[in-house]
Amino acid sequence: MLKQLRVPNSLCLAVIGLTLASLLLAACDQRVNRPPLPPGPPGADPNVALLKQAKEGDLQGMTESLKAGADVNYVPDPVGRQSPLINAAGAGHVAAVRFLLEHGALANMRTTDETPLHAAAVRGQTEVVRLLLAWGTNYSARIGLGGQYALGDAAIAGHAEVVWLLYQEGAFVDPALLCFAVADGQEELVKVLLRTRIDHRSVRCAGQSLLELARQLEPPQRDRILAIFKAYEPPASRGGRP
Repeated sequence: MLKQLRVPNSLCLAVIGLTLASLLLAACDQRVNRPPLPPGPPGADPNVALLKQAKEGDLQGMTESLKAGADVNYVPDPVGRQSPLINAAGAGHVAAVRFLLEHGALANMRTTDETPLHAAAVRGQTEVVRLLLAWGTNYSARIGLGGQYALGDAAIAGHAEVVWLLYQEGAFVDPALLCFAVADGQEELVKVLLRTRIDHRSVRCAGQSLLELARQLEPPQRDRILAIFKAYEPPASRGGRP
């Protein structure tokens, strides 16, 4: 018969300690190598939800997101083009824009490449532009590497009504915008720009006068734009004829 071995208590404790240590290391290794948990369902973050709801004009959803702790001035990316107010303004949701302003959204909130006014102006959202101006937004703010301003962006996009609205508020009008308007055949924009009292006779477009540029258009557009310029000529330039 085999004799029963007597193992010292100290050795037993040492073996137990090593075993527990091995188990703990294995558990830690599993946690380190465990794949990350999948992200939560869309809308779980109230800030992300608010961005989407503002773009959709969802007043009830925005109310719930703000109650859940969403930041009314949340900007997911400083060099991007999103904030709740920018999203609502660009989509033309007047009620949503007013709601956000009344709940603390900054009318002059901006990212590197966007402001609420730019977002509305370039998309022709006239009533949103009117509301933002009433809340004191800065119509002279410039964005992007090119320093674009709201009136210029609206003109390039062909939104004559927005251009006139911003001009009435005191926004700067670059005479060179007439070159674009004529070359693109934007008749209403040509009329609005001439109403801002630009001296069109002094405007040069790559060495050409505006009339020379207009004559390169195809009829009947050419004739209509030439007629617009004639209507805005001072009486003295018509040879004194009645």
